[in-house]
Amino acid sequence: MERTRPSGPRKNLLLGSATDLIASPLEFLKDTASYGDVASFRLGPFRAYLVRAAEDVNEVLVKQGDVFTRDPIMRYASGKFLGNGIINSEGNFHRDQRRMMQPAFHHKRLEGYVELMVNQTDRMIKQWESLDDIPVNSEIAALTLKIVCEALFKSDITDDVANVIEAVHYFEEVLAVELRHPVPIPDWLPIPRKQRLRKGVALLHEVISEMIGDRRASAVDKGDVLSTLLLATSEDGSPMPEEQMIDEMTTTVIAGHETSATVITWILYLMGLYPEINTRVVNELDSVLAGRAPQMSDLPQLKYLDCVIKETLRLFPPGWLIGRTPKEDLTIGGYTIKKGQLIYMSPYITQRDSRYFEEPDAFKPDRWLDGFESTLPKGAYFPFSNGFHVCIGQQFALMEIKLIVARLLQHFQFERTQSEPIEPVALVTLCPDKTLHVRAMERVFA
Repeated sequence: MERTRPSGPRKNLLLGSATDLIASPLEFLKDTASYGDVASFRLGPFRAYLVRAAEDVNEVLVKQGDVFTRDPIMRYASGKFLGNGIINSEGNFHRDQRRMMQPAFHHKRLEGYVELMVNQTDRMIKQWESLDDIPVNSEIAALTLKIVCEALFKSDITDDVANVIEAVHYFEEVLAVELRHPVPIPDWLPIPRKQRLRKGVALLHEVISEMIGDRRASAVDKGDVLSTLLLATSEDGSPMPEEQMIDEMTTTVIAGHETSATVITWILYLMGLYPEINTRVVNELDSVLAGRAPQMSDLPQLKYLDCVIKETLRLFPPGWLIGRTPKEDLTIGGYTIKKGQLIYMSPYITQRDSRYFEEPDAFKPDRWLDGFESTLPKGAYFPFSNGFHVCIGQQFALMEIKLIVARLLQHFQFERTQSEPIEPVALVTLCPDKTLHVRAMERVFA
């Protein structure tokens, strides 16, 4: 039975809830979710809904996924940096992009990335051995950036890491505001935020254009994503435009390193808070690996580490907000949603719902033992989104996280060098609000 519009926060007459969403997004989402499984609010001129219940999330992302497009505010804002890459595209074009890039993430290809992920991590470990204080966030971001560029583009960007990370920082800083801003602000305005956006785009595009130019000059098909893009043709036989190639590579570089880096940082922080859980992970690593580097065949045996990763993704999902817009009027959770209105789903909210997770705010990796995930209703756990637009690099990221964390905990016992608690802050991803500083003390496998 359809009902009238759901309740929700009633805020500023002109901007609606936009100022609250911009100022304190997580608090705003928690407050809005308290109104019910479907809550209504305004973002400037737009009517928006927050959908909380698992069955409704599954309805939007999976069951009726083809009736929705991505949220236009998100697409417009992120498009300034990502263009029409795979994260932003829709319809048949998006299907073609996924079909073209999917081979890079097949199981056989993933197996081929293990050695380079371990080798890059070991190089970082060697550097950490001489450091008294390690800024984990930036170090791990540099590591995952090198990995994604070597794995998918066969490119060594060691000399460009600082520029790329600076560009990504500008992207996140600007996008964090503009994703939640209901009124677009022209990019040509000479305000600091727009200037940083332009600088970030220029920095990253320069690095990526150099990768493309070097590969074209070599005329070698290396069987990676970059070669796939260079060899791709349209129906009339013309090559992919360079602008589209840059969009795809920009999307891959940003999404392919930032998600993993954020999750790994959260895991290392949590291991410091829960030493007994850290000990169980280390004991499992010693038992399975006996001091050697992990291989693909070892990963399924690292069951408790898997639980730690799943629980970290539950509490701190990198993609904390997912937006959709229906192409026609439809009913969600008993309420009529009009064509063109905004629907938001938040893994951060749904994955902390006590209907699905006991002690929802507690870090309890053991909950994932004994097949717990199979008992969850569809839509209760979706850290990588779900449905047609599920993250194409999900398995790449999970494998990378597992390998890096395993290697680090094999080598080091970590000790924080500052005592202030770290809280989540909702930027483009759900990041720690401050740098995690640690001291790394070498372990010796007995």
